[in-house]
Amino acid sequence: MSVQHGQPTNTKKTKAGISIDTDAFSEWFLEQPEAVQESFHAFSCENYSFIECFLYARFLGYVGNIIACEAWIKKQY
Repeated sequence: MSVQHGQPTNTKKTKAGISIDTDAFSEWFLEQPEAVQESFHAFSCENYSFIECFLYARFLGYVGNIIACEAWIKKQY
């Protein structure tokens, strides 16, 4: 897949036809301090609910959407 300026590198279409950048969550995660990364990783390893993981990420400052969060969790675990 070629990357063009302003185009997300990894996208997923919703049922409504909206494109979501599934790498957005990964970018947010990698920008966090190590302690926050470890905390979220430990929480998501023990939790099977995408919604609870998304809510915890929101608590930690994530402002993106749940689809990108879910895609990241599926890729990681």
